Amino acid sequence: MIAGPRTGLTELPGGATNVLSLPMTNRASCQPDGPRDTLSVLICLNLALVHIRKGNTTECEALLNEVFTSGIHILDGCYCLRAAASYVRAFQAFYENRLSDAKAHLRETVRLGKEEELHRLSASAFVTMGQIHLNEGNTSEGHKMTSAAIHVANRLPDIGIQLWASALLKGVANLRGDTEEETRWFSEHDRFSKLVIDEHMRAISAPEHQLIEVDYRRRSSGIDDAALYRVSKVLPGFIQETDWENIAKKKKKELAP
Repeated sequence: MIAGPRTGLTELPGGATNVLSLPMTNRASCQPDGPRDTLSVLICLNLALVHIRKGNTTECEALLNEVFTSGIHILDGCYCLRAAASYVRAFQAFYENRLSDAKAHLRETVRLGKEEELHRLSASAFVTMGQIHLNEGNTSEGHKMTSAAIHVANRLPDIGIQLWASALLKGVANLRGDTEEETRWFSEHDRFSKLVIDEHMRAISAPEHQLIEVDYRRRSSGIDDAALYRVSKVLPGFIQETDWENIAKKKKKELAP
């Protein structure tokens, strides 16, 4: 859709085009020859992550196969995209419980990340590797990888990685029976959680948020439900023990005039 031909697009009022009327191809990327430029490869990698989270294994594999065939010359010429592609492969293997493959791809991600100082990607790889080691029962290696992740994330900073890593480190301390360390990471995790809640509440209280806020009363005007976009989760899925909805409601009342 990015670099392909524009034939077959439906013209809409004002010169706009309906991308849903694009002719279908047998390519997962919707491009006749597959992704062949930096932007289309980047978009395909992001789309692959969406497929992974939705459990669309077949679609994800088809998309990545195109990236590693049609777009291989792009990956060869760009360390950043190659590292990102390696991480997506690792994430796919992680979700499919192919932990050995996931670790191999993550090690490659870290190697490429170090060469180009891709700190955020390296931190993501470290915390994912830490999660894998902990899933395998390797507490020592899991603690090592997760500690490396939060060290990098604190320097960036990256709140998503900080949340994930602090939750893992809290769990490791609990397994080890280290009450002092568990209390420390509980406090850190709570602090990061409050930062996310505060940032979220500030964002939805901003006037600009009205531009994307969904009003379900518009259904009575004949707008198709499929056209309405609803965000079901705004916070990381790996934080499960916190009652996010009640916290958000309470915070919203505090901010109300």
